[in-house]
Amino acid sequence: MYNTYRSSTKDNLRRSHQKPLSTISQSLMNRDKLINIQKREKLKGLLITKFMKKYGIKNPELILEEEISKFLMGEKLTDNDLKNLDFKLKRIIEDVKEGENVKKGLMGNLSHSFYL
Repeated sequence: MYNTYRSSTKDNLRRSHQKPLSTISQSLMNRDKLINIQKREKLKGLLITKFMKKYGIKNPELILEEEISKFLMGEKLTDNDLKNLDFKLKRIIEDVKEGENVKKGLMGNLSHSFYL
C-alpha cells in the first residue's frame, strides 16, 4: 500500500511540474527575443561610443542615436551595412559642423559690426 501511494504521489508531482511543450517553447522564444534586444542595445551603445570617438563628438548627438537605431532595426547587420552607416554618419556630422561654423562666422560678423 505504501509503495502504491508513493508511486502515485511521484507521478502526480511529476505531472504537476511538467509544463506543456508549447508553453516551454513560447517562454524560450520570449527569452531569446529579450536576449536579442539586450544585444542590440549593447551594440547601439558601443557604436555610439565608437563614432563619438572617431568624429571627436563630446556629447551624443540625437541624430547620431537615431541613425544607429535605424541601422539596428534591420534584420541583418553586415560589414557592408556598417560601412554605409559610417559613411552616412560622416556626412551628417560634417553637415552639422559646417552649420556650426557658419553660425560662428555669422555671430562673429554681427558682434564685430556692432562695435564699429
